[in-house]
Amino acid sequence: VDASECHDFLSTLKDRLLVAKNDKNGMKDSTSNDAFSYRVVLYNDRFNKRARVESILMNIANLDKTEANRIMMDAHTKGSSVVCAFDSSIDDDSEGS
Repeated sequence: VDASECHDFLSTLKDRLLVAKNDKNGMKDSTSNDAFSYRVVLYNDRFNKRARVESILMNIANLDKTEANRIMMDAHTKGSSVVCAFDSSIDDDSEGS
């Protein structure tokens, strides 16, 4: 998967979460009020060099160098690491204010 596909995926995921959140808040009929989340997971492989992985994490996931390196090394040593997570319940606390 190249960097542009990753970027498109993350953008689409954010858009889907916004639509789902609007559906949940009464903008459209919804059959479920359950919260959900998505995670983007980085898996270790033998093909991509560290510099390339770090560059993609910084440019596509908008991470700083320290965080990109931490996630990359976590995936390298443990096999996988969560790059980012999207939760449908973000900002639900502010509705009652």
